[in-house]
Amino acid sequence: MKNLFFLLITIFSVSTALKAQTHFNLAFQVGVPIGEFRENTEAVGAGFKAGLFVPFADNIPVYFGLDFGYMVYGANTQFVNENLQVTAGNGAVLGSIPINLRVQTNNNLINGHAVLRLKAPLANVQPYVDGLIGLNYLYTRTKILDETRNGVFSQRDPQTGQVTSNVINAQTQEQSVVLSYGGAFGLQIKLSENFRLDARGVYLIGGKARYYDRSQTSLWSVGFSGSNFNPTNPNPDDLDLITPDAVSKQSTTDMFIGTLGITLSF
Repeated sequence: MKNLFFLLITIFSVSTALKAQTHFNLAFQVGVPIGEFRENTEAVGAGFKAGLFVPFADNIPVYFGLDFGYMVYGANTQFVNENLQVTAGNGAVLGSIPINLRVQTNNNLINGHAVLRLKAPLANVQPYVDGLIGLNYLYTRTKILDETRNGVFSQRDPQTGQVTSNVINAQTQEQSVVLSYGGAFGLQIKLSENFRLDARGVYLIGGKARYYDRSQTSLWSVGFSGSNFNPTNPNPDDLDLITPDAVSKQSTTDMFIGTLGITLSF
């Protein structure tokens, strides 16, 4: 890293200074756990990021930026298809209702970093190095969604009766906010006057967090707990998320993140 820094300083001294511009970046990103994090989960995260970088001065290629990203690093989808019996008060079976549900559990990571960037002011290919410090927010969230034909459990507009949401219930099972810091190396390749292809590799050291692995959430299911079921006014509380052996894991959260996207200069 030290040699790269001096190389960039040399480039700055011999190249023609270009006017520094504000940059806005959108990119697809992939996150690979490292160290203890990888020992606890082999899930590879995928998602998107956005960043805004502002130069300190017109002819000084040093930037201050803010980076925000979102990744899902483990997801499970389950479908529940059952026929629920409707009974009268005397126990007589009046009929049955087909219940079709989708249980979606995502392990999510949201991060935000302040970034100090040093970039070579070349015309076509501009290498850069970053220093980052910020926060990682890891959380596991499960949604139970109504897949029934008539939207038995779905929320409806009281005036029109139209379905407004098919989310029956949602719950966050675990969450942690930890410090994150590290470095990055990237390249911006000119595509046009204002657009550049942007490739970047980031190494982040993350604090100790609690989280679930995809192998654990794959065992979670939905059970019916209500003693009665009213087909004209179904109660979402009749549905319980069953989480057997749901003991969250704990470790540092180091990871390598690779990104590929487009940077707009203005």
